[in-house]
Amino acid sequence: MNIVCRISVIFLFFYCSNLISQQKTDSLFAALKTSKEDTNKVSLLFEIIRTIGLSDDKTLNYIQEAEILSKKLNYLNGERAAVGALGNYVFMRGNYNDAIDYYKRGIDLSKRMGIEKDEADMM
Repeated sequence: MNIVCRISVIFLFFYCSNLISQQKTDSLFAALKTSKEDTNKVSLLFEIIRTIGLSDDKTLNYIQEAEILSKKLNYLNGERAAVGALGNYVFMRGNYNDAIDYYKRGIDLSKRMGIEKDEADMM
């Protein structure tokens, strides 16, 4: 196989991967518009966060929405996940002290839930 053909195959692979990823993202956003205010919506928000990544500026809005809805529903697992995601989000932006505060909140939530394993995971 010559070099031009190899490069074409590689380009086609990345193009198709990007197209599939975009379709998944679009379907997640469509599902979000019609979702009910329940724990499934919190899970959907986290799936969107995982799909678009922490480097996207819109991610903060989805994390905060997940945290607010989790608090409203008294869904401690969702709140704990949101606090951990907030810690990771601010950590990636160099706000280390804020990240530590979020991680400590996550540890407190884990203790309230009786999940000791998460204490090490949060730090």
